[in-house]
Amino acid sequence: MQLCRTHWSQSDYEEFLTELKISADPKYKEFMQRLIPGEQNILGVRMPVLRNISKEIAKGNFAQFLGSLPRRIS
Repeated sequence: MQLCRTHWSQSDYEEFLTELKISADPKYKEFMQRLIPGEQNILGVRMPVLRNISKEIAKGNFAQFLGSLPRRIS
């Protein structure tokens, strides 16, 4: 997936989430779930992978990427 974008649509964001899920490590997810009991939305993507992803996003319009994220109301 191309992460260095100038525009992020809802479908781009959904594709991004799919890529994150593919990058997930099931054993790391289990480990993280033990650290944060009760949290269901843990993917288990390791930090080196997340750093690489964030570097690619930062090369493009990262502010537009952040604006495309859904707002979570607790």
